Amino acid sequence: LSRAARSSGVAGSSGPGSGCEMNSTTAELIEWMRGLPEWGIYVFLGVSSAIENIFPPWPGDVPIVFAGFLAAHDVLELPLSFLASMIGNIVSGLFMYYAGTRVLRCITGIRRRVRWPVIRRWLNDAFSRKQMEETRGWFARYGALLVMVSRFLAGIRIFVVIVAGLARMHPIVFLISFIIGVSIWNTLL
Repeated sequence: LSRAARSSGVAGSSGPGSGCEMNSTTAELIEWMRGLPEWGIYVFLGVSSAIENIFPPWPGDVPIVFAGFLAAHDVLELPLSFLASMIGNIVSGLFMYYAGTRVLRCITGIRRRVRWPVIRRWLNDAFSRKQMEETRGWFARYGALLVMVSRFLAGIRIFVVIVAGLARMHPIVFLISFIIGVSIWNTLL
C-alpha cells in the first residue's frame, strides 16, 4: 500500500472488528511514526544495529523489535527493515573483525612499553605465540559455529567477532557465519 493509503487508516486499522485494539498513546505513536520519512527510520535501524556491534551496551535489538511492530501496523516494510538492520550489522561486524586482526600488533607494541612486570607477564602469557596458535586452531575447528551462536549471547557478541579477527578466521567464513547468525536472530526477534 502507498504511504497515503496507510496513513488514511485503510490498512492497519485498530478500530472495532480489526482484531487489534490499542490504546490512544500507541495509536498516536504509530501516526507520528507515519509522519516521519520512511528512509530515516531505515537509516536509524541500520545505524542502531551498527552501534550495537561496536558499543555492546547499546540496545540494538529494541529498534529491531519496534520495526517489526511498525511493519505489523503498515508503517514500515518488513523486508526493508530486515535489510537495513543486516547492512548495519555487516558493516560494523566487518569493522570489528578487521579491528581484531590489528589487536595483536597493537598489543605487541604495548608489551614492549609496559613497565609493570605483572601486566607485562600477563600480556606475554595471554598473547604468546602458543596462545595465538591454540586460538587459531580452535577457531579453525569451531569458529563458524561460535560466530553464529554468539549472536544469541548479547554479552559476548562483540568479543567473539574481535577474537575471530585476532585468530585470523577466514574472512569469507566469518562473513557467512555472521550473516547466518544475524539473520536467524533478527528473524526470531
